[in-house]
Amino acid sequence: MGWQEELSALDEALAAGRITADQHRSRRDELLAAASGGGPAPARWRASQPVDPETTNVIRTSDFADPEKTQQVRPVGFPPPAPNSASTSQPLPVFPPQQQFGQPQRPVPPWEDKGFGVTPSTAAVHGSEVFDSGAGKSPRVGIYVLIGVLAFIVIGGGVFWFGLSGGMGTDSAAPPPPPTTAALTSAPDSSAPPTTTTPPSGLAAVPDPPGSPYPKNGEYTLAAADEAKIIPAGDLEALQKAGVEKVFEKSSGDGDLAYAIAVYVAKDEESAKVLSAALVENRAVPGTSTVELNDVPKSVAMTKLATSNQFLYRGIYTSGKMTVRVATAGPTTVADQDVGAKFTDFMRKVIGSIRVG
Repeated sequence: MGWQEELSALDEALAAGRITADQHRSRRDELLAAASGGGPAPARWRASQPVDPETTNVIRTSDFADPEKTQQVRPVGFPPPAPNSASTSQPLPVFPPQQQFGQPQRPVPPWEDKGFGVTPSTAAVHGSEVFDSGAGKSPRVGIYVLIGVLAFIVIGGGVFWFGLSGGMGTDSAAPPPPPTTAALTSAPDSSAPPTTTTPPSGLAAVPDPPGSPYPKNGEYTLAAADEAKIIPAGDLEALQKAGVEKVFEKSSGDGDLAYAIAVYVAKDEESAKVLSAALVENRAVPGTSTVELNDVPKSVAMTKLATSNQFLYRGIYTSGKMTVRVATAGPTTVADQDVGAKFTDFMRKVIGSIRVG
């Protein structure tokens, strides 16, 4: 078909409404330019089917699975994509669920540090070390903090009671039961031990603490006691000034608890009072509270010190020219009131044997 025929067909298509005026004009210009320029014949033109201008364009949504994407509209006259064409969207990789981290390990609670050992054979505190307040005066101090900080200067002399069934002899007999208030204030009956102001004649006369005894228990001179390291740190000078000649030491371990009793024989009653006050001052540390018992004389200085790992109960008093120290300590794994009750029982036992005054 020549360009004239195509131009005629173009006019017919315009007249029939198959093309618009713009399309007719554009195609006509192309035909005329090709005919006048002698160039290659243009590609054969065919009119497309008329398009209803009221027809709504169809939007395919199947290719756009993501509702957040902008919808794409296929222009009129363009064929739809091949049904088997590959989607441009790459599938997201499927990640396995993240591994759950384990629960953090439970921190070791502070109360598992028992302070004193669980058995007498492994107890960390022995002997007069129980009296020490842990104020940093000696490497032995550590967790043993016991006996001391109270501020009663014990007044008055008195009669020294020593209550074992064997009297002041060396026979080892069981100590009497805890005394009552009447026993502490009334005159002894015929079955009571004889009244004396002299020091005990042997270690057996000193009340036994509960549990298994410590190997260093014994009767010492002051020099021997210091060499055996049973004198609490910082107390040696006060003992020397008081003219202490004899030291009786008994300590023990009973389960989680540690006990100690020490009897210092001074040169006279006044020296014993001064020594008692000095020992109280040496053990004075912050956080110490006063303990009072109804049936224990007020002249007995009793205190409690609660540390991060143990409860420390301590008592000190004079009897004639003796200065007596008593202590009970237990870890915080044992209830405070239980440690206090054990100290109370031990304190009453000692007072029942070595009278206050």
